[in-house]
Amino acid sequence: MITADKVALLQKEKSLTLNELMISLLPIAKEKAIMPVCGYKVGAVGLGISGNLYFGSCQDFGYGPLSQSVHAEQAVISNAFSHGETGIIKIACTDVPCGHCRQFLYELNTAEQLEIILEKEKPILLTTLLPYPFGPKELGREASLYAILNFPPSPTNQIEAVDCQVVC
Repeated sequence: MITADKVALLQKEKSLTLNELMISLLPIAKEKAIMPVCGYKVGAVGLGISGNLYFGSCQDFGYGPLSQSVHAEQAVISNAFSHGETGIIKIACTDVPCGHCRQFLYELNTAEQLEIILEKEKPILLTTLLPYPFGPKELGREASLYAILNFPPSPTNQIEAVDCQVVC
């Protein structure tokens, strides 16, 4: 994670826009990917409502099917949530999110305004990539994934941030 104040400092030092900074950090996220089965490495960097940046990389496991792998975009969300983030408003990816990740991201409280940042494309809204969505709103529910998961910390439900090179 990079805190909001350090994000601003990096932008100023490097003379980069926020999107450019996020894209410049993608190789760091991608290099942490562990993909012994398929070998296709993906990295992602997400911007939280707080202004903090969160890293994620994909990982698969040599002992199970690819359906049990963790995608980079999912890792960003898990990392952000474990740090107490309340929503993700932008996510930069080394590759366009797959269908599974598009659906996963659509479950977030920020899905309607979530920007996908790709290196050689203009920013695009998640809802453009997922033109016929199916999620909480379509089910008549107001609660999103973050709303459901964003409970107040207590000794029995506190998620500890783990020093993990792959996800965090």
